[in-house]
Amino acid sequence: MENPASASSLPREHTSHLSSARSSGVRLDVDPDTSGTMELSTESTLLDPSEPDGPNEFQDTPSLPPVSSLLCTLEEDDPMESAIPSAHIGVASRGKDTRPTMTDVIARHERLRHDNAEDDAARRRVETPKPLACDIEAIERQYAAGNDWSFIAMRIDQARPYELPRAKYDMVIDTGRTFAKTPLQKIMASLTGKSHGSDVLERLYASHAIGQISKLPGGNLRVKVKSKEACLLLGRTKVNILGGCFLFKEFDVLSAKYFIDISSIDSDTPTDLILQRLFQLGCQPVYDTFRDVNLATGLTSATWRVYFLSTTCPSALMINGLVCDQVLFDNKLHPAHGKNAPYQSERLPFGYRSHHGLDLGTTDGQFPPPETVAGSTPSPTSSSHSLPRQPIPSKSYAQAARATPIRQLTSLQKAVEEAKTRTSQPQRGAQHGKHSAASQLAKVPPTSTDTLSISSFNDSNGKISPPSSPKAPKKLLLLTNGPEDNFVTASNKKKRSRKATDFSNLMVKQQPTPLDGIATANYFQALQSMSVTFESKNVTADKTYGVRYHVAPVDVKRPDSMKTSTESAFFVEKHHTKIKKASKATPIMEVTEAMLDDENTALLSVLPDRLAEADTKVDGVCKLFENATNPDHITKKAIECPLAFNSTMALKMAGDGHEIAELAQMHVINRVFSATCPGDDTTFSAKWKKLMESGVPSKRGDIFKMCAKWWTSSASITELSRASKALGIFELTLMSIAPTIFTNVHWIQYITGQPVKWIPAHHTRLLHPNTLLRLLRSDLGSLCMQQWREVQWQGHLLDDLESLRTLDGFYPDDSSVLQLRVVDGDVVMVASDLATRC
Repeated sequence: MENPASASSLPREHTSHLSSARSSGVRLDVDPDTSGTMELSTESTLLDPSEPDGPNEFQDTPSLPPVSSLLCTLEEDDPMESAIPSAHIGVASRGKDTRPTMTDVIARHERLRHDNAEDDAARRRVETPKPLACDIEAIERQYAAGNDWSFIAMRIDQARPYELPRAKYDMVIDTGRTFAKTPLQKIMASLTGKSHGSDVLERLYASHAIGQISKLPGGNLRVKVKSKEACLLLGRTKVNILGGCFLFKEFDVLSAKYFIDISSIDSDTPTDLILQRLFQLGCQPVYDTFRDVNLATGLTSATWRVYFLSTTCPSALMINGLVCDQVLFDNKLHPAHGKNAPYQSERLPFGYRSHHGLDLGTTDGQFPPPETVAGSTPSPTSSSHSLPRQPIPSKSYAQAARATPIRQLTSLQKAVEEAKTRTSQPQRGAQHGKHSAASQLAKVPPTSTDTLSISSFNDSNGKISPPSSPKAPKKLLLLTNGPEDNFVTASNKKKRSRKATDFSNLMVKQQPTPLDGIATANYFQALQSMSVTFESKNVTADKTYGVRYHVAPVDVKRPDSMKTSTESAFFVEKHHTKIKKASKATPIMEVTEAMLDDENTALLSVLPDRLAEADTKVDGVCKLFENATNPDHITKKAIECPLAFNSTMALKMAGDGHEIAELAQMHVINRVFSATCPGDDTTFSAKWKKLMESGVPSKRGDIFKMCAKWWTSSASITELSRASKALGIFELTLMSIAPTIFTNVHWIQYITGQPVKWIPAHHTRLLHPNTLLRLLRSDLGSLCMQQWREVQWQGHLLDDLESLRTLDGFYPDDSSVLQLRVVDGDVVMVASDLATRC
C-alpha cells in the first residue's frame, strides 16, 4: 500500500495552486499516481460553511462551476483567485442553518432533568395528609347537629385524601441492623422513589397492592401486602434502599397460624401419634416440624413445633383458663409454650405436673381415657343441680388472661382451695418416666357446675383437712416469750377473739396543738377548703397474685379564694441521717398546685405495664414476708413496689395470718429502734448493733426472744405496744395501698388538719401514733377496711384496729412514742415524744 505524497514532494507549480485553493476555502485531496504525476480528487469541500445572519448577498449570483472546470483551470497554471470567483464562496450554505447548537442541546437535557427530578421528588415525598377546610367544617356541623356516629364516620372517611391501606400479609426485607437508627421517613422516601430497582415492586405500586412499611424488633423491615399473589411475586426479589441492595424473604404461609412449641421431644418419639391425639381433641394441626433444623446435615433440635388451622389458641389447649404450658405423653413431661404466651417467671421443679398441663396419654393406652370422657363424679348434693357443659370457645392468650374466673367461691371454699394449693403441690407431681395414676392432675373445666355448695357442709360432722404433703409442716416462728408479753399468737381464723384490749385507758381528748412557727394561723383551715375525693380502684391483674387496690385523690378542685390567700407553712425534709427544715415557708398556692399535680401522677403507677410488672414481683415479696429479719428490707420493698406489696399482704391475710402477725411485730420493733436516737444512723442493723452489742440474728425467733421483755415493763407500755403493733400494720397498708398520700406531707395535713408528726427511719419516715389514729378514723381507714373484708382477714390485729377506730381520744403527746433507753447497763423501753413535726 502506497503512502500519499506530501506537499513538499509535489512540483512547484502544483504547490502554488494548492496554496491558492486553501486560502480560498477549497480543500483538495492530492493522490500521487505511479507515474509521479499529481491527480486531484473530484471532491471539493468548503472549509468554512458558515455565513452571517440576514439576507444573502450572493443569492442572485450564478452557481458554482463544476469541479472539473476548476481542475482544468488549475492545470493551466492560473492563480486560484481567478479560477474560483469570490462570488461562489459559501454558496453551499445559502439556506438558514437549523441544526441545534451545543447550548441548545445542554439546555434541553437540563429541562428534562428538572422535569424528572420534580416527578421523583413528588413521588418520594412523605408527609401528613391534610384535609380540606370544607370537610372539617362539614364534620363540625355533624357534631353540632347531634348526628349519629355513622354519619360522622362517613364524613371522616370522605375528608381523608387517600384510602386507608388494608393489608394483612407480611413480607420481610432482610436488612439486618442497617437501618436500626435510620428514620422510617427516609426509608419510605427511598423505597417509593424511582431508584428502588425492582420491576415487581413498581407494578405492585401501580396496582396499590402495597399497604404499609414498618420496622421489626430485629432490625428488618416489614412490608404489609394486600394479597398472597403479591407476596409470591415479591419473594426473593431485590430492592435498592438508600444505596444498598437488599432481598425480600420468601413469603411465610404459616405466619398467621397458631403454633405451640413442645420441648424435649426425642427423635424416636412418635410425633404422628401426638398429632393424632391433638386432632382427636379438635386442635386441627396443619404442619409439624422441629423448630431448629440444619438442612445440609439433617441435624435438628429437640423442640418440636406444631401449627394449627386456627389463628388463635384452640380451645383444647386452654387448661384451667390459661394456655397449655406442659404436655404429658407416654408418662413423660414436656414443657410447652404457645405463640405469644408470656414465659413463666419461675419454672416448675423437674418432674412435677403443672396446673395447665395437657395429658395426651400413652402410646399403647386408650385415648381419651374413660375417666375424662365420662367426667368427674359430681357430689351427691350438687348432682341434681348440674347443668350441661358448654364447649369453651377458641380465644387468644391475651383474652384468656383478661377473662374473669367463672367460679365463685365462699370463704370456706377459699380456705380449702388455698390449703390444697399450699400443701399439696408435691403430691401432684408425677415422676418423670414413671406411671403414677394417683398423681395425675384431673382435667376439670372451670365451670360453675363443679363448685361445691356451702350447703353440702351443713350436715357434716367431720373436719375438712387439706391433702397430705410429703413436705414437713412449716414450724411457726416464735412470736412470744410467754403469755405475759401481751403479744399473743393469732387465734383461729374462723373463731375471732373478742377479748380486745381496752385502749381508752391512756387516751385523752384532743388538745389544740401550738403551731410554733410551723405554719401560719389559718393555714390548715385554708388547706382543708380544697375539694378532694379519695377513690379506691381495684387494679387486680391476676387474682392468682392476690387482690390489689390503689387509693388515689380524684376530682381535686381549688377554690378561687385560694389564689389570694397568704397562708404558708414550713416543711421538714429527711436526708438519710439528717432532718432539715426548709429555709423559707412554702405558700399555700404551691402546696395546692402540688396536690393538683398528684392527681395526674398517681395514675402513672396503675398503667397496664406497671400492673404486669408488679405481678412478677409478688413471689419475691412473699419470700421477704416469710424470711426477712431486717425490717429495713421490708419498708424498702413497700416503698419501691407498693402494688406487689399490697398483693402480698392480701395473699397472707387470706391465709392463716401468721406472716402478718410476724410482720406487725417486726415493724413495731423497727419503730422502736427508729425513735431511739433519731439523729444517729437510721439503719436498723447499725442501731441494733449499738444498743444490743451484737449483730442482728438470722432468725426471727431469736429477735423476738431478745425483745420480749421490753413489752411488759409496765401496764402503759403493754397497752401502747399493743396499739403500736396494730397501727403498724395499718401503716404498712397505707404505704402500699395509697403511696401518693403516704409519701406527701401535704395530703396528710389535708386529711388530719394537724401538723404531721413523724419518726425518721431508713428509706422512709414513720408516722406518729396519733397521726395514724387520725388516718385510721378517716376515709382512708374505711377504704383499707373494705379491702380487709374482701380478703376475709381475721385475727386479734383486726380486732385491735376496729377498737381503735371506734374510739375518740388520742395518746398524750409526751408519752406516745415507744423508744429504748440504757439504764444501769440494761436496755429498757420508755414512752416519750421525740417525733418531728412539719
